[in-house]
Amino acid sequence: MKKERVLVVSVVLIVLFGLIMIYSSSYIWAEYKFQDAFHYVKNQAIFAIIGFLLMHLMSKIDYHWYKEKIEYDFRNCHHLTDFSAHSWYWKCAKRGLVPGLESVH
Repeated sequence: MKKERVLVVSVVLIVLFGLIMIYSSSYIWAEYKFQDAFHYVKNQAIFAIIGFLLMHLMSKIDYHWYKEKIEYDFRNCHHLTDFSAHSWYWKCAKRGLVPGLESVH
């Protein structure tokens, strides 16, 4: 329980630090463009809140459930990645973008 709490506090601190950095780097532009110095911070905070809600939701799901599912999904994703990489390679080769394969039609 203590390790989980340390992890959650660490993540919250990193997100807060990120929000401060976003404010410090964008407040002048946001004030100029939107008349609201917190424009970008508000947008990022919304996504941070959604992320924390999803993190909480995922923490309630038993991770053992993923064991059988992940093996099946990994095999399928591997084949899809392999297919898309070959497809991308041959599309580039047909356009002459791959060195050594300029004459592929």
